[in-house]
Amino acid sequence: MGVIVGLRRFSPITTHTAVLIPVIRPAPEEAPPNTEELLPCPEELPAEPWSISASAPRLERDDIRTEPFGNLQAEGEPVSAATVSRTTSKRPGGFGSGPALHGIMAVTGLIMILFLIAHAWGNYKLFSGQEAFDGYSAYLRTVGEPILPYSGALWIMRTVLLISVVAHIWAAVVLWARMRRATAGRGSARYATRKSPRGVQRSYASFTLRWGGVVIALFVVYHVLHLTVNVIAPGGASDSPYQRMVGGFAVWWVVLSYTVALLALGFHLRHGFWEALASLGANRSRRQRRIYSGIALALALAITIGFLIPPYAVLLGYTGT
Repeated sequence: MGVIVGLRRFSPITTHTAVLIPVIRPAPEEAPPNTEELLPCPEELPAEPWSISASAPRLERDDIRTEPFGNLQAEGEPVSAATVSRTTSKRPGGFGSGPALHGIMAVTGLIMILFLIAHAWGNYKLFSGQEAFDGYSAYLRTVGEPILPYSGALWIMRTVLLISVVAHIWAAVVLWARMRRATAGRGSARYATRKSPRGVQRSYASFTLRWGGVVIALFVVYHVLHLTVNVIAPGGASDSPYQRMVGGFAVWWVVLSYTVALLALGFHLRHGFWEALASLGANRSRRQRRIYSGIALALALAITIGFLIPPYAVLLGYTGT
């Protein structure tokens, strides 16, 4: 098919009348689009503010993992809609999606923080003497009577807390396993920024978040066996919660293990509380990030120090009136 590119003046010999004849030329064939021009060359990508750290491992073509989707296409074959559909259809949805797992960790983490605040407040009954502390322990088993049976409200709280702990650990393990698969075990590599040109982006709280959680989980098992079910008795077995607490914290290595676990808890709270707010969409500006970071630090210090005061008071000889 041709296109009109202009008009040519024509005067016949037998007449003086000029005629304008359109000049038609064939249209040039359209060249196929060059898809390489749509993607910037690596040299054209900005190096700042993000650039790969020199110490970070370099991913080569052979390092790219195709599991669990397998070889979706041959080398050099363009990605088709069917390929994209097969890839995206493998992504987990519902509670197994990434945002849902982060949300589960955030909500369950906040539930456990509320429990920690209430638990720390109850521990200060220690300074009121054995009668007050044992009376408080007995009161927790009668909350909700006669609507609820004996210890009914306490078991409801325990059930909610147990579900929160299990869901929190499950979501953390799933996200960690996906990160390991996606990065071929190199998820610890970080990127350089103007602030940290050597690639160090994590705070100590975030660096110890995962292993700190393991330490806390192991300590919770020991803590329940010691002060709740009275199976472990480093300071002597007793039916009195007050005597179990005072006897246990009179042993130096018990207080030392308690201190290590609470320091891990403090770091976990420092980063975990801030990350929970981020997962729930609260950190939307630089100002909000500064505010919530300060709140997370204050909360971590308050809970850590609040839990450490009673055991050190017992270890130093003060056991209440």
